[in-house]
Amino acid sequence: MPEGDLEKVTAEYKEMAFDKIKQFTKVQFLHWTEEEFSSCFRKMLTLEQYREPQMAQLYQNYLASGPLTYMEALFSGMLGDAGKARQHLIFMDLFFCFTAYMMEQKTRAM
Repeated sequence: MPEGDLEKVTAEYKEMAFDKIKQFTKVQFLHWTEEEFSSCFRKMLTLEQYREPQMAQLYQNYLASGPLTYMEALFSGMLGDAGKARQHLIFMDLFFCFTAYMMEQKTRAM
């Protein structure tokens, strides 16, 4: 995936095939659900965000407003105002997948 300042990244995303973006999203999902450290970190932040302000801030930075803000800037640079709506839909889909995955894991544990 593109790296660098937001202007450069936006330009590179415009040239990137949709399949590569889809593949990146899948890799991110697997990173946060299947890799042991990342999965445990995500679970811990999900629970502890309600007890500790510092954990709530980490949760926001890693799993909520941090990625959302980055995607908003990226998609706005690519698509203008339409990009804002599109990035919210993509992020909501990914967040829903995390939630569904956690519920499946909980059901299996019972």
